Amino acid sequence: MSTREKRKSKILAQPPRNDIPFKEMETFLLEYGFKLKNRNSTGSHRIYEHEDCTTPINIQSQKGVVKLYQVKQVQKVIKELMEDNE
Repeated sequence: MSTREKRKSKILAQPPRNDIPFKEMETFLLEYGFKLKNRNSTGSHRIYEHEDCTTPINIQSQKGVVKLYQVKQVQKVIKELMEDNE
């Protein structure tokens, strides 16, 4: 299993995990075609958008980890994208 596949199964695991490192989530989103919207922002939140999705994804680092509700948000959006691509 490649690193990308391991990352995907970790982030999409059920029940959602609350130990996803911020950098790992950021890498995952970029791999799946999301683009950072607020590149020049100095705040703690980062917003990612995907051309095939109307829902932006908002993530933030809390002690280096993404909050659980944000992991759930990512799971929902990725699931919708995967269904649309079928």
